[in-house]
Amino acid sequence: WWMTQERLGAIHLLEKCASSTLSSSQSQKGPSQKSLEIGHSSNENETLKSQPLFPAISELFAALIHSGRKKSTSFSDNRSQHLYIANVIAPLCSIFVDLIHTEASFLRKKLLSRPALSSTSSSILRSPNLVSDMDLKANISQWISVISGANVAAQAVRRSQSTGGTRGNAVYFSQPASSSPIDVLERLAQSIEKLRDAICEDFIISAFVETIVMERAKFASYMMRCPFLLSQAESMERRGQREKDDGHGNGRNNWTLSPDLNDSFHVVSIIVKTLKSNMMKLNDMFGSDNSGTLDGSNVRSGGGMEPNTEQSMMTMLFFGNRSVFGTLSSAISAKFLEIAVDPQGMAPEIRRGGAQQFNHDVLTFAELFDSHSFPSRISTNINPMERACAASRLMSAEPAHIQSLRKALNDLATPSSGIITLLERRNDVEEHDFMPRLNLDDFYADERLVEEAQSMLSAKGYGVLELEEVISIINRVR
Repeated sequence: WWMTQERLGAIHLLEKCASSTLSSSQSQKGPSQKSLEIGHSSNENETLKSQPLFPAISELFAALIHSGRKKSTSFSDNRSQHLYIANVIAPLCSIFVDLIHTEASFLRKKLLSRPALSSTSSSILRSPNLVSDMDLKANISQWISVISGANVAAQAVRRSQSTGGTRGNAVYFSQPASSSPIDVLERLAQSIEKLRDAICEDFIISAFVETIVMERAKFASYMMRCPFLLSQAESMERRGQREKDDGHGNGRNNWTLSPDLNDSFHVVSIIVKTLKSNMMKLNDMFGSDNSGTLDGSNVRSGGGMEPNTEQSMMTMLFFGNRSVFGTLSSAISAKFLEIAVDPQGMAPEIRRGGAQQFNHDVLTFAELFDSHSFPSRISTNINPMERACAASRLMSAEPAHIQSLRKALNDLATPSSGIITLLERRNDVEEHDFMPRLNLDDFYADERLVEEAQSMLSAKGYGVLELEEVISIINRVR
């Protein structure tokens, strides 16, 4: 009876908080269509400034979990602790997961809803299917808040795994057995973390990149046009390219972003700027120098908290911004890398003129991310934007550089046939145009060849690329 009352009371508090703070719950009180319309808020600037770092329901959930931990320690045996967790804490976690999932679904529907005609008439974007900048910023801020809130909740549950009794104000469960309350709490924390990661991937990859960027901002059109772009010979007569001085013929100043990417670049830059704005708010909280880095490396210790406590709080609050930024960087750069490697065989030839334009497009997006200090150390994997830049740099390299790299790899794979007689060449082909095709199987016949080839690529500045990716690019360069 007591556990039933505990469960119902905690769930009532959680649902009451959700009804007054979550957008999905508030929208059910009024006309549903109005809540999904874009561009009807007169105080959008104030809304952005007042957007919480994480939902109030996450803070309440963490407090209820902390209260539940203390109450569970009043039981001296594992069976009673199991009963309390199963009857109170587990149902509370389930309700929290449902509420956060409902909020994420509402935000996704709002993000993908078609903008009202009145809001697009004054938009600076060319595509009428894109929401206004202010609406996009507001939606992004809410997504970051929800992701950070789910992370805070998961960490609140995970802290219940500590063992060893009670010390000071911290409550600890007894030493874990084969099936202890700690194991149950760990599974609950993992379920919330899976929801957190799924929300981030659903927002960035499915909703934003695949729908907003690819479909509505016309990045898909750019990917379809790239095989023709890469097959173009070197020429200054490109669509959208203005005449400029020839004094710096090989410099990037002679190139502009491909027209198909203008909308894509704009909406991606909105997310990055919103992330930086949120980081400025966090940096102010921790007494930083306001440089706005996304990893919190510029935050100075202070504020009266213990170093470990402050670091733990920073990790939780910075999580939403870092996860969104990292996922977005990976998703965008993966699209460029797919164009460069061309696994579908859509671009059988790469010519330097088109490759230079592609290289400029990749570097333009890379500068957008680099200018906001993406924290590469938060992941042990290679930053995919770096891989896309290396691939585009190889594609647009000087013919002599490509020939030298091709010859070095060919001599490494087939040392006995490194000398090619003149009879194997066509008389009407210039020497610098003759480039023997590399065979990947020649390298994988001996593992040492793969290691030596990868070391050679690292020395040339292409170590972030796989051997098969380099060979695919080199074989198509003309």
